Amino acid sequence: MSDPSIETFDEGVTCFFRPLAERIKLPLQKLAKGVYEITGKTFVLRIREGIGHSRDFLLSVSKKDEASQSPRDLGKNEIGLGVVAEFGGEKLGPYKYHTREGYLHAFKDQARAAEKYGVPYLLDLRSNFEDIREFVERKVVESGIREKKFHFPPNVREEWIRPERPE
Repeated sequence: MSDPSIETFDEGVTCFFRPLAERIKLPLQKLAKGVYEITGKTFVLRIREGIGHSRDFLLSVSKKDEASQSPRDLGKNEIGLGVVAEFGGEKLGPYKYHTREGYLHAFKDQARAAEKYGVPYLLDLRSNFEDIREFVERKVVESGIREKKFHFPPNVREEWIRPERPE
């Protein structure tokens, strides 16, 4: 029996990311079920099928030597394409993943965004990845999430959840 969700995911990658990879003359590889990667000299763009309760997918950019060795796992140094686009001044989405047409429309839009914001990294035309990391850190600080107090159950210690970060 086939899984219609993974078939639609594979179709989205084939229809929208394979032509992108061919245009920029870089390989598109299937790393595992639901995980593809376009690999440049210094950076990689990963396309992962979502694993939550609803259908979605995630694109991330990372330096090649910092990409997660486990294709399904998100590496701590990977940055979502939406964040890279936001750094560039564009907000992506929202998308309607629950229909096949909406899911494929999201693939089309994300492939366009990948060409605009991800390809320059894949082709070594941009190298300001540290600036994006600083942008993310500023957003975290501005959100106040690190200072927010959470109510943990008695059997959970706060330091288990939020270890101290070196400054």
